[in-house]
Amino acid sequence: MHTALRPIGILAVAVSAAGALDIGDRAPSLEGVAVWLNGDAVSPSKPDGQTRYVVELWATWCGPCRATAPHLNELQAEFKDRHVVIVGLTDEDESKVRPFVESLKLTYRIAIDPKRSTTEAWYKDVEGIPHAFVVDTNGVIVWAGHPMEGLRGVLTDLVQGAYDPGKRQQREQQQELLAAALQNQDFTKALSLVDRMLVDEPRRMELHHLRMGLLAQTGNMDAVREHQRKVVEIMADSPRELNDLAWTLAAPSPLPLEMRDPEVAIRAARRAVELTGGRDASILDTLAIVLQFTGLTDAALEVEQRALEVASDDETKAEVRKNLEFLRRLRDARPLAEAAKGAALEWTSATHAPSATNAPPAAEAPASSTGGP
Repeated sequence: MHTALRPIGILAVAVSAAGALDIGDRAPSLEGVAVWLNGDAVSPSKPDGQTRYVVELWATWCGPCRATAPHLNELQAEFKDRHVVIVGLTDEDESKVRPFVESLKLTYRIAIDPKRSTTEAWYKDVEGIPHAFVVDTNGVIVWAGHPMEGLRGVLTDLVQGAYDPGKRQQREQQQELLAAALQNQDFTKALSLVDRMLVDEPRRMELHHLRMGLLAQTGNMDAVREHQRKVVEIMADSPRELNDLAWTLAAPSPLPLEMRDPEVAIRAARRAVELTGGRDASILDTLAIVLQFTGLTDAALEVEQRALEVASDDETKAEVRKNLEFLRRLRDARPLAEAAKGAALEWTSATHAPSATNAPPAAEAPASSTGGP
C-alpha cells in the first residue's frame, strides 16, 4: 500500500537505469500495441508539434509500479489540458491488466502488448521498472528515469517553455558528484550538493529524504525536524508526498526516534486526507498509523474502518484488514496495559523508598520529667 521506506540511514541515491534508449533519441513506435485502455491509440513516434508523451514501463506484479500509479494519475489530471499524454506500457495479458487498472481507477492510457511487438524497443536494456521516458513535441526523448523522481518538474518546465537541456546535463553531473560524495562518505559535500539541487527541484521528494539523512549524520536533529516542517509547506498540495513523509515518521521502521516529529506526521497525514477528500484508502491508513503512533487508538480504529470502506481493490482491503485487526488487539489489550502501568508505578515507588539500613536514625524520645515509668 505504501511506498517502501527510503533508506535514510544508508543515504542511498537513485540512479536512472541505463538503456539503449537515451536522451536525444527518436521515440520508438507504439503502433503494434494490441489493446488500448482509457483512450484511443497514440503514437509518440509521429509528432504533431504540440503533444508531449510520458511512456512508462510497468507490470501488475511490480510493487513500486503500484505505488507509482496514483502519482501518474495525478500528473495526468494536472497536465491533461496542457497537451501531455501519459501512457503505461506493459507486455502482460489483458486478463491481468484490465482488473488491475480498474481496481486502482487509473485514468491515463494503458497500452497492452503481450506479443512484445513494440515493447522490445522501449524495454531494451532497461534495468528496472517502473521506468519512464518523456517525449517532446518533436518526437525526441528529453528525459528518462523513475516516474517519482523529477518527472513533475520536467513536465512543468516543458509546458512552460523553460526546459533547458544544458540545465538537464548540469543536473546529471550534480547527481554523479552526489553519488561519489556519498560513496566516499563525504557528507558535508553531499549536503551542499543536495541543497544546490533542491534550488532547481524543490519538489523532488527523494532529495528531501536524503537531506534529512545527511543532517542526521551531523547529529543536528533539530535541523532534521525543521526540514520536515519545511517539506510539509513545500508539498502542501501534494497528497502523495505528504503521505510519504507521514508514513516515514510514524510507521515501524529503523528510523531513529530522534528524527521523528509527531506534529509533522499529524499535519502531513491530515493534509493528505483533506486533499484526497477522505477517499484514498492508503492515505487514510497512514493517518490511522499516525494516530496510533500518538496514542489515539480509538481514533485510529475509526479512520482505519473508513479506509476499509473506501478501499477499491482486494490487495488494499487485505492490507487494511490486517492493520484494523492489529488496532483492535491494541484496544482490547488496554485493560492489561493499565494494570501493568499500575504495577510498574508500585514497583518504582517501592524500589525508590528508603531502605531500613539507609533510613535516618529515629529521633530519641525526650526524657520524662517524672523519670519515666
